[in-house]
Amino acid sequence: MARGNYSKLEKEHRSPQSIVAIAENQSVKTSRKTFYGTYDAQHIFEEFTPEELAIQPIKFEHAFYCKRTAGMTTAKTSPITPEERIHLSGTKVRNMLRNGQTPPQEFTRPEIAEILVQAMSK
Repeated sequence: MARGNYSKLEKEHRSPQSIVAIAENQSVKTSRKTFYGTYDAQHIFEEFTPEELAIQPIKFEHAFYCKRTAGMTTAKTSPITPEERIHLSGTKVRNMLRNGQTPPQEFTRPEIAEILVQAMSK
């Protein structure tokens, strides 16, 4: 879907909430892979005025597992050091699943990881 069309769709259908996927971004292509910037999906909205959007974007930071508190958090809500964080990129998780490896239980429940491994290794 072209840039801005989500906002138009939401305005026309009176839906003020949605999640904008990273796939809506323009990508940076290398010789072998396509990569997206960390917050590119959020930056798209900076190209439009609030009147053009007719919605209020809510931007979230990356979440990660905090070893100290044994829960999910962000850098904004937790002062822990990078060594105390467990963060896996989408690419890392996909590669693990394709290779039959289950992500750590801090990332996903074991029963879900098993289903994902089966689905991705087919």
